[in-house]
Amino acid sequence: MTVDAQRSNETTTTESAQQRLHMATWILRNDCSVCGGSGGFSGTSPWDRRCGNCDGSGYIQAIDEPKEAWESMATNGLIPREAIEDPARSFERHGARGPMYAFHPRSLSNCLSFAADWSGVISAEMLVKQRFGVQRIIWRLMRPNDMKTIIAFNRLHSKLYKQHTWVDDLLATGYALANIVGCAVTMVAESKDIR
Repeated sequence: MTVDAQRSNETTTTESAQQRLHMATWILRNDCSVCGGSGGFSGTSPWDRRCGNCDGSGYIQAIDEPKEAWESMATNGLIPREAIEDPARSFERHGARGPMYAFHPRSLSNCLSFAADWSGVISAEMLVKQRFGVQRIIWRLMRPNDMKTIIAFNRLHSKLYKQHTWVDDLLATGYALANIVGCAVTMVAESKDIR
């Protein structure tokens, strides 16, 4: 592939991810509490939810729960309907008693990130499933600095064990491998929500 073709492919991928993120953001907005319209916000910031259709006295009722957002994205075709409760995929979150698992990401911004890059998510899952023959993928969200450490470890592992091809392909999706336990693989994605 030429450099120009590769840049064109990267630009197309970026644009489609941006379009999907925009679509996902609009899916999370519902109708106005006064006029019932869904024409958008009149305010200039996403936190100003005054309706753009009526006199501004109504507010757009936005989805604010991750589970509801995930279901809405599937209902509106942004992610497959099977993603709502796929037994082969779960998202890890840490509670007071250790890790807990859900069928949806832990926050709205994580739902938006995964939905915007759904093809990258599927590509990463397929690479790992083919490589290790596992059926279950657990997604763990990490701080950006922790994610850099995992990526560095993946690169070091690929050099030590001469497994460049599939590790490089996996890292190119924007995700990395955290661990393998039994018949499940834990994949990691960056989350700016986690402090």
